[in-house]
Amino acid sequence: MESAAQAATALEPLAGAGASILFALGVVGVGFLAVPVMTTGAAYSVGTTPPRPTTTMSASSVPSGAR
Repeated sequence: MESAAQAATALEPLAGAGASILFALGVVGVGFLAVPVMTTGAAYSVGTTPPRPTTTMSASSVPSGAR
């Protein structure tokens, strides 16, 4: 199979005339299922990233020409 149309056509003997609608609903359903999985993965990735080290500059660490 090389396209979604071929996959929908292959379902016709099993699902009858509504095969293309059934296939489209399946594709949309899988898309809706992917949203929470992808957002959870992104949230996990962001949440486990170690914080960047912060540097504080005191007046004594600034070169005298920059004051």
